[in-house]
Amino acid sequence: MILRYNDRFLHVWFFDATSDSTLAADFKKLGKAAGIGESVDDVQDFLRRMHGDWLLIFDNADDPEVELSNYIPRCNHGNIIITSRLTEINQITSPGAHFDFLDLEQSEAINLLLKHAHQNVDNNNQQLAADIVDVLGCQALAVATAGAYIASNPTYTLSNYLSRFNQKRKKLLNYKMRSLDDYQKTVFSAFHLSFDQLSSSTKLFMQICAFFHHKVIPVELFYRAAAFTGDDIEPDEEEHPAIEELKQFLSLFTYNGSWEDTIDELSHLSLTMYDTSTKALSFHSIIHMCVQETIMDKDRVYHIAQLLLARATSNGMTDADYQFRRLLIAHADCMHQNNYSTFRIYTCLGRIFLDAGLCIKAKGIWQKALVHCRYYFGKHHPNTLASMSNLAWTYEELGQLEEAERLQTETLKLRREEVLGECHPYTLTSMSNLALTYKEHGQLEEAERLQIETLKLHREVLGEHHPNTLTSMGNLAWTYKELGQLGKAEMLHTETLKLHREVLGECHPYTLTSMGNLVSTYKELRRLEEVEMLKEEMLKLHRKALG
Repeated sequence: MILRYNDRFLHVWFFDATSDSTLAADFKKLGKAAGIGESVDDVQDFLRRMHGDWLLIFDNADDPEVELSNYIPRCNHGNIIITSRLTEINQITSPGAHFDFLDLEQSEAINLLLKHAHQNVDNNNQQLAADIVDVLGCQALAVATAGAYIASNPTYTLSNYLSRFNQKRKKLLNYKMRSLDDYQKTVFSAFHLSFDQLSSSTKLFMQICAFFHHKVIPVELFYRAAAFTGDDIEPDEEEHPAIEELKQFLSLFTYNGSWEDTIDELSHLSLTMYDTSTKALSFHSIIHMCVQETIMDKDRVYHIAQLLLARATSNGMTDADYQFRRLLIAHADCMHQNNYSTFRIYTCLGRIFLDAGLCIKAKGIWQKALVHCRYYFGKHHPNTLASMSNLAWTYEELGQLEEAERLQTETLKLRREEVLGECHPYTLTSMSNLALTYKEHGQLEEAERLQIETLKLHREVLGEHHPNTLTSMGNLAWTYKELGQLGKAEMLHTETLKLHREVLGECHPYTLTSMGNLVSTYKELRRLEEVEMLKEEMLKLHRKALG
Protein backbone atom coordinates (compact mmCIF):
# COMPACT_ATOMS: atom_id res chain seq x y z
CA MET A 1 0.00 0.00 0.00
CA ILE A 2 2.88 2.37 0.89
CA LEU A 3 4.60 1.63 -2.42
CA ARG A 4 1.36 2.41 -4.25
CA TYR A 5 1.27 5.96 -2.83
CA ASN A 6 5.04 6.48 -2.65
CA ASP A 7 5.02 9.23 -5.33
CA ARG A 8 2.73 11.37 -3.19
CA PHE A 9 5.36 11.94 -0.48
CA LEU A 10 8.51 14.01 -0.69
CA HIS A 11 10.24 11.74 1.84
CA VAL A 12 9.33 8.38 3.49
CA TRP A 13 11.23 7.26 6.60
CA PHE A 14 10.89 3.95 8.47
CA PHE A 15 11.52 3.67 12.22
CA ASP A 16 11.80 0.36 14.05
CA ALA A 17 9.52 0.97 17.07
CA THR A 18 10.30 -2.35 18.75
CA SER A 19 12.07 -0.57 21.62
CA ASP A 20 13.46 2.79 22.72
CA SER A 21 16.93 1.68 21.63
CA THR A 22 15.84 0.76 18.09
CA LEU A 23 13.95 4.04 17.77
CA ALA A 24 16.94 6.04 19.02
CA ALA A 25 19.19 4.21 16.54
CA ASP A 26 16.92 5.01 13.58
CA PHE A 27 16.53 8.66 14.61
CA LYS A 28 20.32 8.88 14.90
CA LYS A 29 20.71 7.36 11.43
CA LEU A 30 18.30 9.93 9.93
CA GLY A 31 19.91 12.86 11.75
CA LYS A 32 23.38 11.82 10.62
CA ALA A 33 22.27 11.39 7.00
CA ALA A 34 20.59 14.82 7.01
CA GLY A 35 23.54 16.47 8.77
CA ILE A 36 21.34 17.98 11.46
CA GLY A 37 22.52 16.32 14.68
CA GLU A 38 21.85 12.81 15.94
CA SER A 39 19.40 13.20 18.85
CA VAL A 40 15.63 12.64 18.73
CA ASP A 41 15.07 16.36 19.43
CA ASP A 42 17.31 17.33 16.51
CA VAL A 43 15.31 15.17 14.10
CA GLN A 44 11.96 16.42 15.44
CA ASP A 45 13.07 20.05 14.96
CA PHE A 46 14.16 19.18 11.42
CA LEU A 47 10.76 17.65 10.62
CA ARG A 48 8.86 20.59 12.10
CA ARG A 49 10.79 22.95 9.79
CA MET A 50 10.28 20.73 6.72
CA HIS A 51 6.93 21.74 5.24
CA GLY A 52 6.91 19.21 2.41
CA ASP A 53 4.54 16.23 2.48
CA TRP A 54 6.66 13.69 4.38
CA LEU A 55 5.69 10.30 5.87
CA LEU A 56 7.02 8.62 9.03
CA ILE A 57 6.31 4.92 9.55
CA PHE A 58 6.69 3.56 13.08
CA ASP A 59 6.77 -0.22 12.64
CA ASN A 60 6.23 -2.93 15.30
CA ALA A 61 5.18 -0.58 18.10
CA ASP A 62 4.21 -3.54 20.27
CA ASP A 63 5.89 -2.72 23.58
CA PRO A 64 3.58 -0.86 26.01
CA GLU A 65 6.66 0.43 27.86
CA VAL A 66 7.71 2.47 24.82
CA GLU A 67 6.11 5.95 25.00
CA LEU A 68 5.67 6.50 21.28
CA SER A 69 4.35 10.04 21.70
CA ASN A 70 7.89 11.10 22.70
CA TYR A 71 9.04 10.42 19.14
CA ILE A 72 6.22 12.07 17.17
CA PRO A 73 6.94 15.64 15.98
CA ARG A 74 4.56 18.32 17.34
CA CYS A 75 3.41 20.04 14.17
CA ASN A 76 0.33 20.37 11.99
CA HIS A 77 1.83 18.95 8.83
CA GLY A 78 3.33 15.64 7.75
CA ASN A 79 1.90 12.11 7.89
CA ILE A 80 2.43 9.26 10.34
CA ILE A 81 1.65 5.53 10.14
CA ILE A 82 2.00 3.28 13.19
CA THR A 83 1.82 -0.51 12.97
CA SER A 84 1.09 -2.18 16.30
CA ARG A 85 -0.65 -5.09 17.98
CA LEU A 86 -1.45 -2.89 21.01
CA THR A 87 -5.08 -1.84 21.22
CA GLU A 88 -4.11 1.24 23.27
CA ILE A 89 -2.36 2.79 20.25
CA ASN A 90 -5.86 3.93 19.19
CA GLN A 91 -5.65 6.52 21.96
CA ILE A 92 -2.96 8.56 20.18
CA THR A 93 -4.64 8.52 16.76
CA SER A 94 -7.32 10.81 15.38
CA PRO A 95 -10.92 9.54 15.37
CA GLY A 96 -11.46 7.32 12.34
CA ALA A 97 -7.72 7.01 11.67
CA HIS A 98 -7.46 3.50 13.11
CA PHE A 99 -7.55 0.54 10.73
CA ASP A 100 -7.53 -3.16 11.66
CA PHE A 101 -5.50 -5.34 9.30
CA LEU A 102 -7.44 -8.56 9.02
CA ASP A 103 -6.15 -11.81 7.58
CA LEU A 104 -6.04 -12.15 3.83
CA GLU A 105 -8.96 -13.52 1.88
CA GLN A 106 -8.24 -17.08 0.76
CA SER A 107 -7.84 -16.03 -2.88
CA GLU A 108 -5.37 -13.29 -1.86
CA ALA A 109 -3.42 -15.72 0.30
CA ILE A 110 -3.25 -18.27 -2.53
CA ASN A 111 -1.87 -15.66 -4.94
CA LEU A 112 0.67 -14.48 -2.34
CA LEU A 113 1.86 -18.04 -1.68
CA LEU A 114 2.22 -18.90 -5.37
CA LYS A 115 4.03 -15.60 -6.03
CA HIS A 116 6.64 -16.21 -3.31
CA ALA A 117 6.92 -19.91 -4.26
CA HIS A 118 7.50 -18.94 -7.93
CA GLN A 119 4.73 -21.32 -9.02
CA ASN A 120 2.26 -21.03 -11.89
CA VAL A 121 -1.31 -20.04 -11.07
CA ASP A 122 -3.08 -23.12 -12.43
CA ASN A 123 -5.99 -25.08 -10.95
CA ASN A 124 -3.86 -27.83 -9.41
CA ASN A 125 -1.45 -25.39 -7.76
CA GLN A 126 -4.34 -23.26 -6.51
CA GLN A 127 -5.92 -26.28 -4.80
CA LEU A 128 -2.64 -27.30 -3.18
CA ALA A 129 -2.05 -23.70 -2.12
CA ALA A 130 -5.57 -23.48 -0.66
CA ASP A 131 -4.81 -26.38 1.69
CA ILE A 132 -1.63 -24.66 2.87
CA VAL A 133 -3.12 -21.20 3.44
CA ASP A 134 -6.09 -22.68 5.30
CA VAL A 135 -3.73 -24.31 7.80
CA LEU A 136 -1.83 -21.03 8.11
CA GLY A 137 -5.04 -19.10 8.72
CA CYS A 138 -4.33 -16.86 5.69
CA GLN A 139 -1.85 -14.90 7.83
CA ALA A 140 0.21 -12.81 5.43
CA LEU A 141 3.69 -13.28 6.93
CA ALA A 142 3.18 -17.03 7.44
CA VAL A 143 1.89 -17.45 3.87
CA ALA A 144 4.73 -15.43 2.33
CA THR A 145 7.29 -17.32 4.44
CA ALA A 146 5.89 -20.68 3.31
CA GLY A 147 6.11 -19.63 -0.32
CA ALA A 148 9.66 -18.34 0.09
CA TYR A 149 10.76 -21.58 1.76
CA ILE A 150 9.29 -23.66 -1.08
CA ALA A 151 11.10 -21.47 -3.62
CA SER A 152 14.43 -21.79 -1.76
CA ASN A 153 14.37 -25.53 -1.05
CA PRO A 154 13.99 -27.91 -4.02
CA THR A 155 12.81 -30.84 -1.89
CA TYR A 156 9.84 -28.77 -0.65
CA THR A 157 6.83 -28.60 -2.95
CA LEU A 158 3.24 -27.42 -2.74
CA SER A 159 2.16 -31.05 -2.40
CA ASN A 160 4.50 -32.02 0.46
CA TYR A 161 4.82 -28.73 2.36
CA LEU A 162 2.11 -29.45 4.93
CA SER A 163 3.51 -32.85 5.90
CA ARG A 164 6.98 -31.29 6.23
CA PHE A 165 5.49 -28.37 8.16
CA ASN A 166 3.95 -30.74 10.71
CA GLN A 167 7.33 -32.44 11.17
CA LYS A 168 9.49 -29.30 11.35
CA ARG A 169 7.05 -26.63 12.40
CA LYS A 170 9.30 -24.58 14.66
CA LYS A 171 12.09 -24.49 12.08
CA LEU A 172 9.71 -23.30 9.35
CA LEU A 173 8.04 -20.72 11.59
CA ASN A 174 11.53 -19.38 12.35
CA TYR A 175 12.55 -19.10 8.70
CA LYS A 176 13.61 -15.56 7.73
CA MET A 177 12.80 -14.52 4.20
CA ARG A 178 15.27 -12.60 2.09
CA SER A 179 13.64 -9.37 0.95
CA LEU A 180 14.54 -5.96 -0.41
CA ASP A 181 13.13 -4.14 2.62
CA ASP A 182 14.59 -4.10 6.13
CA TYR A 183 12.01 -6.44 7.69
CA GLN A 184 13.91 -8.89 9.90
CA LYS A 185 11.10 -10.71 11.74
CA THR A 186 10.15 -14.35 11.31
CA VAL A 187 6.66 -15.61 12.12
CA PHE A 188 7.93 -16.99 15.43
CA SER A 189 10.01 -13.96 16.44
CA ALA A 190 7.13 -11.58 15.61
CA PHE A 191 4.88 -13.64 17.89
CA HIS A 192 7.52 -13.65 20.64
CA LEU A 193 7.57 -9.85 20.75
CA SER A 194 4.10 -10.00 22.29
CA PHE A 195 4.34 -13.32 24.12
CA ASP A 196 7.42 -12.25 26.07
CA GLN A 197 5.48 -9.33 27.56
CA LEU A 198 2.89 -11.60 29.22
CA SER A 199 2.80 -12.48 32.91
CA SER A 200 3.74 -16.06 33.81
CA SER A 201 0.13 -16.99 34.64
CA THR A 202 -1.11 -15.67 31.29
CA LYS A 203 1.62 -17.58 29.45
CA LEU A 204 0.49 -20.77 31.21
CA PHE A 205 -3.11 -19.97 30.28
CA MET A 206 -2.15 -19.77 26.59
CA GLN A 207 -0.07 -22.96 26.83
CA ILE A 208 -2.97 -24.88 28.37
CA CYS A 209 -5.28 -23.57 25.64
CA ALA A 210 -2.74 -24.78 23.07
CA PHE A 211 -3.91 -28.37 23.71
CA PHE A 212 -7.51 -27.45 22.88
CA HIS A 213 -8.92 -26.41 19.53
CA HIS A 214 -7.94 -22.82 18.77
CA LYS A 215 -11.51 -21.62 18.22
CA VAL A 216 -14.35 -20.99 20.70
CA ILE A 217 -12.87 -22.06 24.03
CA PRO A 218 -15.66 -21.38 26.55
CA VAL A 219 -14.66 -19.65 29.79
CA GLU A 220 -17.25 -21.94 31.42
CA LEU A 221 -14.73 -24.75 30.89
CA PHE A 222 -12.41 -23.17 33.46
CA TYR A 223 -15.20 -22.19 35.85
CA ARG A 224 -16.55 -25.74 35.93
CA ALA A 225 -13.08 -27.16 36.51
CA ALA A 226 -12.48 -24.69 39.36
CA ALA A 227 -15.77 -25.76 41.00
CA PHE A 228 -14.88 -29.49 40.88
CA THR A 229 -14.78 -31.09 44.34
CA GLY A 230 -14.45 -34.81 43.58
CA ASP A 231 -11.45 -37.13 43.74
CA ASP A 232 -9.87 -37.67 40.32
CA ILE A 233 -6.26 -38.35 41.31
CA GLU A 234 -5.05 -41.86 40.58
CA PRO A 235 -2.47 -43.43 42.95
CA ASP A 236 0.59 -42.82 40.78
CA GLU A 237 -0.43 -39.19 40.15
CA GLU A 238 -0.40 -37.90 43.71
CA GLU A 239 3.07 -36.33 43.44
CA HIS A 240 2.67 -35.14 39.85
CA PRO A 241 3.64 -31.43 39.61
CA ALA A 242 0.65 -30.77 37.35
CA ILE A 243 -1.77 -31.34 40.25
CA GLU A 244 -0.64 -28.38 42.36
CA GLU A 245 -0.02 -26.21 39.31
CA LEU A 246 -3.58 -26.77 38.10
CA LYS A 247 -4.91 -25.86 41.54
CA GLN A 248 -3.01 -22.57 41.51
CA PHE A 249 -4.03 -21.83 37.93
CA LEU A 250 -7.74 -22.44 38.59
CA SER A 251 -7.65 -19.94 41.46
CA LEU A 252 -7.98 -17.34 38.67
CA PHE A 253 -11.55 -18.57 38.21
CA THR A 254 -12.69 -18.59 41.84
CA TYR A 255 -14.84 -15.87 43.39
CA ASN A 256 -11.95 -13.45 43.91
CA GLY A 257 -10.05 -14.61 40.83
CA SER A 258 -8.71 -12.39 38.08
CA TRP A 259 -9.38 -14.28 34.86
CA GLU A 260 -10.72 -11.05 33.32
CA ASP A 261 -7.25 -9.53 33.74
CA THR A 262 -5.80 -12.49 31.84
CA ILE A 263 -8.23 -12.03 28.93
CA ASP A 264 -7.61 -8.27 28.91
CA GLU A 265 -3.84 -8.84 28.87
CA LEU A 266 -4.14 -11.15 25.86
CA SER A 267 -6.57 -8.85 24.04
CA HIS A 268 -4.36 -5.83 24.75
CA LEU A 269 -1.57 -7.50 22.74
CA SER A 270 -3.98 -8.80 20.06
CA LEU A 271 -3.19 -12.41 21.02
CA THR A 272 -6.80 -13.52 21.38
CA MET A 273 -10.32 -12.62 20.31
CA TYR A 274 -12.88 -12.65 23.12
CA ASP A 275 -16.59 -12.86 22.33
CA THR A 276 -18.45 -11.14 25.16
CA SER A 277 -21.83 -12.55 24.08
CA THR A 278 -20.78 -16.23 24.18
CA LYS A 279 -17.99 -15.74 26.76
CA ALA A 280 -15.59 -17.72 24.60
CA LEU A 281 -12.12 -16.93 23.30
CA SER A 282 -10.39 -17.87 20.07
CA PHE A 283 -6.79 -17.79 18.90
CA HIS A 284 -5.47 -17.39 15.39
CA SER A 285 -4.16 -20.75 14.19
CA ILE A 286 -0.63 -19.34 13.75
CA ILE A 287 -0.60 -17.91 17.29
CA HIS A 288 -1.91 -21.26 18.55
CA MET A 289 0.94 -23.10 16.79
CA CYS A 290 3.56 -20.66 18.06
CA VAL A 291 2.33 -21.08 21.64
CA GLN A 292 2.70 -24.85 21.31
CA GLU A 293 6.35 -24.32 20.36
CA THR A 294 6.99 -22.34 23.57
CA ILE A 295 6.11 -25.27 25.83
CA MET A 296 9.29 -26.83 27.20
CA ASP A 297 7.65 -29.59 29.28
CA LYS A 298 4.81 -30.73 27.04
CA ASP A 299 3.88 -33.73 29.21
CA ARG A 300 3.36 -31.52 32.26
CA VAL A 301 1.20 -28.90 30.52
CA TYR A 302 -0.73 -31.58 28.62
CA HIS A 303 -1.49 -33.28 31.93
CA ILE A 304 -2.82 -29.98 33.30
CA ALA A 305 -5.05 -29.59 30.23
CA GLN A 306 -6.26 -33.19 30.62
CA LEU A 307 -7.20 -32.75 34.25
CA LEU A 308 -8.90 -29.44 33.51
CA LEU A 309 -11.09 -30.89 30.76
CA ALA A 310 -11.96 -33.94 32.85
CA ARG A 311 -12.89 -31.87 35.90
CA ALA A 312 -15.05 -29.56 33.81
CA THR A 313 -16.98 -32.38 32.14
CA SER A 314 -19.59 -33.93 34.41
CA ASN A 315 -21.61 -37.03 33.60
CA GLY A 316 -24.79 -35.15 34.51
CA MET A 317 -27.84 -35.61 32.31
CA THR A 318 -29.41 -32.15 32.69
CA ASP A 319 -29.95 -30.11 29.55
CA ALA A 320 -27.23 -27.69 30.71
CA ASP A 321 -24.73 -30.56 31.09
CA TYR A 322 -25.61 -31.94 27.67
CA GLN A 323 -25.37 -28.55 25.95
CA PHE A 324 -22.01 -27.85 27.61
CA ARG A 325 -20.59 -31.18 26.43
CA ARG A 326 -21.70 -30.27 22.91
CA LEU A 327 -19.42 -27.21 23.12
CA LEU A 328 -16.44 -29.44 23.80
CA ILE A 329 -16.54 -31.75 20.76
CA ALA A 330 -13.74 -30.01 18.83
CA HIS A 331 -11.64 -29.67 21.99
CA ALA A 332 -12.13 -33.34 22.89
CA ASP A 333 -11.09 -34.22 19.34
CA CYS A 334 -7.80 -32.33 19.81
CA MET A 335 -7.22 -34.08 23.15
CA HIS A 336 -8.11 -37.40 21.51
CA GLN A 337 -5.17 -36.99 19.10
CA ASN A 338 -2.71 -37.09 22.01
CA ASN A 339 -2.12 -39.80 24.60
CA TYR A 340 -4.49 -39.83 27.55
CA SER A 341 -3.79 -41.47 30.84
CA THR A 342 -6.50 -41.51 33.52
CA PHE A 343 -9.88 -43.14 33.91
CA ARG A 344 -11.55 -39.75 34.31
CA ILE A 345 -10.02 -38.50 31.05
CA TYR A 346 -11.27 -41.57 29.21
CA THR A 347 -14.73 -41.13 30.73
CA CYS A 348 -14.81 -37.45 29.80
CA LEU A 349 -13.82 -37.99 26.16
CA GLY A 350 -16.07 -41.01 25.75
CA ARG A 351 -19.09 -39.16 27.12
CA ILE A 352 -18.52 -36.14 24.84
CA PHE A 353 -18.18 -38.31 21.72
CA LEU A 354 -21.12 -40.55 22.63
CA ASP A 355 -23.38 -37.51 23.15
CA ALA A 356 -22.30 -36.25 19.72
CA GLY A 357 -23.12 -39.59 18.07
CA LEU A 358 -19.42 -40.24 17.33
CA CYS A 359 -19.73 -43.84 18.46
CA ILE A 360 -16.65 -45.17 16.65
CA LYS A 361 -14.42 -42.70 18.50
CA ALA A 362 -16.23 -43.42 21.77
CA LYS A 363 -15.72 -47.16 21.26
CA GLY A 364 -11.96 -46.71 20.77
CA ILE A 365 -11.72 -44.65 23.94
CA TRP A 366 -13.74 -47.10 26.07
CA GLN A 367 -11.60 -49.98 24.80
CA LYS A 368 -8.44 -48.16 25.90
CA ALA A 369 -10.11 -47.25 29.19
CA LEU A 370 -10.90 -50.90 29.89
CA VAL A 371 -7.30 -51.97 29.20
CA HIS A 372 -6.06 -49.13 31.42
CA CYS A 373 -8.39 -49.96 34.31
CA ARG A 374 -7.77 -53.70 34.24
CA TYR A 375 -4.02 -53.05 34.34
CA TYR A 376 -4.00 -50.40 37.08
CA PHE A 377 -7.03 -51.36 39.19
CA GLY A 378 -7.86 -55.01 38.52
CA LYS A 379 -11.04 -56.54 37.16
CA HIS A 380 -13.20 -55.92 40.25
CA HIS A 381 -12.57 -52.19 40.65
CA PRO A 382 -15.57 -49.86 40.13
CA ASN A 383 -13.67 -47.97 37.41
CA THR A 384 -13.07 -51.22 35.52
CA LEU A 385 -16.73 -52.19 35.79
CA ALA A 386 -17.80 -48.71 34.69
CA SER A 387 -15.50 -48.99 31.65
CA MET A 388 -17.04 -52.36 30.77
CA SER A 389 -20.52 -50.89 31.06
CA ASN A 390 -19.63 -47.85 28.94
CA LEU A 391 -18.06 -50.01 26.23
CA ALA A 392 -21.05 -52.34 26.20
CA TRP A 393 -23.42 -49.39 25.84
CA THR A 394 -21.36 -48.12 22.89
CA TYR A 395 -21.46 -51.56 21.25
CA GLU A 396 -25.25 -51.40 21.52
CA GLU A 397 -25.35 -47.93 19.96
CA LEU A 398 -23.28 -49.31 17.06
CA GLY A 399 -25.62 -52.28 16.65
CA GLN A 400 -22.91 -54.74 17.73
CA LEU A 401 -25.39 -56.57 19.92
CA GLU A 402 -23.45 -59.80 20.46
CA GLU A 403 -20.45 -57.89 21.84
CA ALA A 404 -22.77 -55.74 23.94
CA GLU A 405 -24.57 -58.78 25.38
CA ARG A 406 -21.31 -60.60 26.16
CA LEU A 407 -19.81 -57.63 27.98
CA GLN A 408 -23.01 -56.71 29.81
CA THR A 409 -23.41 -60.30 31.00
CA GLU A 410 -19.84 -60.27 32.33
CA THR A 411 -20.34 -56.87 33.99
CA LEU A 412 -23.57 -57.97 35.66
CA LYS A 413 -21.97 -61.19 36.92
CA LEU A 414 -19.06 -59.29 38.48
CA ARG A 415 -21.24 -56.63 40.05
CA ARG A 416 -23.87 -59.01 41.37
CA GLU A 417 -21.79 -61.96 42.52
CA GLU A 418 -18.32 -60.67 43.33
CA VAL A 419 -18.29 -56.92 44.01
CA LEU A 420 -21.46 -55.01 44.85
CA GLY A 421 -24.24 -57.49 45.46
CA GLU A 422 -27.65 -57.85 43.87
CA CYS A 423 -29.25 -54.73 45.34
CA HIS A 424 -26.61 -52.11 44.55
CA PRO A 425 -27.83 -49.37 42.14
CA TYR A 426 -24.93 -50.06 39.74
CA THR A 427 -25.94 -53.73 39.64
CA LEU A 428 -29.50 -52.70 38.82
CA THR A 429 -28.21 -50.46 36.03
CA SER A 430 -26.30 -53.41 34.58
CA MET A 431 -29.44 -55.53 34.73
CA SER A 432 -31.43 -52.82 32.92
CA ASN A 433 -28.78 -52.45 30.22
CA LEU A 434 -28.59 -56.19 29.59
CA ALA A 435 -32.37 -56.42 29.40
CA LEU A 436 -32.46 -53.68 26.76
CA THR A 437 -29.83 -55.55 24.74
CA TYR A 438 -31.91 -58.73 24.95
CA LYS A 439 -34.83 -56.71 23.63
CA GLU A 440 -32.77 -55.25 20.74
CA HIS A 441 -31.68 -58.82 19.94
CA GLY A 442 -35.32 -59.89 19.75
CA GLN A 443 -34.94 -62.03 22.89
CA LEU A 444 -38.13 -60.62 24.38
CA GLU A 445 -38.75 -63.40 26.92
CA GLU A 446 -35.25 -62.97 28.42
CA ALA A 447 -35.77 -59.19 28.43
CA GLU A 448 -39.13 -59.56 30.17
CA ARG A 449 -37.71 -61.90 32.83
CA LEU A 450 -34.79 -59.61 33.63
CA GLN A 451 -36.90 -56.43 33.57
CA ILE A 452 -39.43 -57.92 36.01
CA GLU A 453 -36.56 -58.79 38.36
CA THR A 454 -34.99 -55.35 37.91
CA LEU A 455 -38.25 -53.52 38.61
CA LYS A 456 -38.84 -55.58 41.75
CA LEU A 457 -35.37 -54.73 43.08
CA HIS A 458 -35.67 -51.06 42.11
CA ARG A 459 -38.89 -50.80 44.10
CA GLU A 460 -37.30 -52.50 47.10
CA VAL A 461 -34.01 -50.60 47.02
CA LEU A 462 -34.87 -47.16 45.65
CA GLY A 463 -38.59 -46.88 46.23
CA GLU A 464 -41.59 -46.48 43.96
CA HIS A 465 -40.94 -42.83 43.13
CA HIS A 466 -37.24 -42.97 42.21
CA PRO A 467 -36.49 -41.97 38.56
CA ASN A 468 -34.65 -45.27 37.94
CA THR A 469 -37.71 -47.18 39.16
CA LEU A 470 -39.94 -45.23 36.79
CA THR A 471 -37.53 -45.93 33.93
CA SER A 472 -37.69 -49.66 34.75
CA MET A 473 -41.48 -49.53 34.68
CA GLY A 474 -41.45 -47.83 31.28
CA ASN A 475 -38.96 -50.34 29.84
CA LEU A 476 -41.01 -53.32 31.03
CA ALA A 477 -44.21 -51.76 29.67
CA TRP A 478 -42.63 -51.46 26.22
CA THR A 479 -41.51 -55.09 26.34
CA TYR A 480 -45.07 -56.15 27.24
CA LYS A 481 -46.30 -54.17 24.23
CA GLU A 482 -43.84 -55.86 21.86
CA LEU A 483 -44.84 -59.25 23.27
CA GLY A 484 -48.46 -58.41 22.46
CA GLN A 485 -49.43 -58.30 26.15
CA LEU A 486 -51.29 -55.02 25.67
CA GLY A 487 -53.32 -55.23 28.87
CA LYS A 488 -50.18 -55.45 31.01
CA ALA A 489 -48.54 -52.70 28.91
CA GLU A 490 -51.52 -50.37 29.41
CA MET A 491 -51.62 -50.99 33.15
CA LEU A 492 -47.89 -50.30 33.61
CA HIS A 493 -47.84 -47.25 31.30
CA THR A 494 -50.81 -45.83 33.23
CA GLU A 495 -49.06 -46.38 36.56
CA THR A 496 -45.82 -44.87 35.22
CA LEU A 497 -47.66 -41.76 33.98
CA LYS A 498 -49.40 -41.33 37.34
CA LEU A 499 -46.09 -41.50 39.23
CA HIS A 500 -44.32 -39.17 36.77
CA ARG A 501 -47.06 -36.59 37.33
CA GLU A 502 -46.68 -36.92 41.10
CA VAL A 503 -42.88 -36.81 41.11
CA LEU A 504 -41.96 -34.50 38.23
CA GLY A 505 -45.10 -32.51 37.43
CA GLU A 506 -47.33 -32.65 34.40
CA CYS A 507 -45.13 -30.50 32.12
CA HIS A 508 -41.84 -32.38 32.63
CA PRO A 509 -40.43 -33.99 29.44
CA TYR A 510 -40.43 -37.45 31.07
CA THR A 511 -44.11 -37.02 31.97
CA LEU A 512 -44.94 -36.04 28.40
CA THR A 513 -42.95 -39.05 27.15
CA SER A 514 -45.00 -41.31 29.43
CA MET A 515 -48.18 -39.83 27.97
CA GLY A 516 -46.88 -40.54 24.47
CA ASN A 517 -46.13 -44.15 25.43
CA LEU A 518 -49.67 -44.60 26.74
CA VAL A 519 -51.09 -43.04 23.56
CA SER A 520 -49.15 -45.62 21.51
CA THR A 521 -50.60 -48.46 23.59
CA TYR A 522 -54.15 -47.07 23.28
CA LYS A 523 -53.68 -47.03 19.49
CA GLU A 524 -52.73 -50.72 19.54
CA LEU A 525 -55.87 -51.40 21.58
CA ARG A 526 -58.02 -49.38 19.11
CA ARG A 527 -59.20 -47.14 21.95
CA LEU A 528 -59.36 -44.08 19.74
CA GLU A 529 -61.36 -41.85 22.10
CA GLU A 530 -58.67 -42.17 24.77
CA VAL A 531 -56.03 -41.54 22.09
CA GLU A 532 -57.62 -38.24 21.01
CA MET A 533 -58.28 -37.14 24.57
CA LEU A 534 -54.69 -37.80 25.68
CA LYS A 535 -53.17 -36.24 22.54
CA GLU A 536 -55.21 -33.08 23.13
CA GLU A 537 -53.99 -32.96 26.73
CA MET A 538 -50.39 -33.46 25.57
CA LEU A 539 -50.71 -30.58 23.11
CA LYS A 540 -51.97 -28.23 25.84
CA LEU A 541 -49.14 -29.26 28.16
CA HIS A 542 -46.53 -28.81 25.42
CA ARG A 543 -47.84 -25.29 24.77
CA LYS A 544 -47.83 -24.58 28.49
CA ALA A 545 -44.27 -25.88 28.86
CA LEU A 546 -42.88 -24.05 25.83
CA GLY A 547 -44.91 -20.87 26.21
